[in-house]
Amino acid sequence: MGFKFNNRVCVIEIEDRRYSVVFQKSLIDRLNNAKDFFSRMKNCDDMGNDRACGMFDRAIDSILGKGSAKKIFSGRFPDITERFAVLKYIYDELTAFMERIAGEADVQPEK
Repeated sequence: MGFKFNNRVCVIEIEDRRYSVVFQKSLIDRLNNAKDFFSRMKNCDDMGNDRACGMFDRAIDSILGKGSAKKIFSGRFPDITERFAVLKYIYDELTAFMERIAGEADVQPEK
């Protein structure tokens, strides 16, 4: 009998591109960074479409990696609804992945 390490990488696919999100402290830092973007957004009275899209893009980049939002939305008009949908999808995928691994031990016996 041996042991096998569990996979702690969530692969998120958007527009035929795959983004690997590794579950380590750096992910928590990036999620907190994204949360900060939205706190600033919520407290801003003069939020225009371009500025709001920019904040969504920075939040997406903070989770998936720098330049990810630019690749995802390349050739598209700035649209807050699309950006919200992508960010919600990322959140849902990360939540489902975290729930799946929450019950697993860090090391599982090999069967």
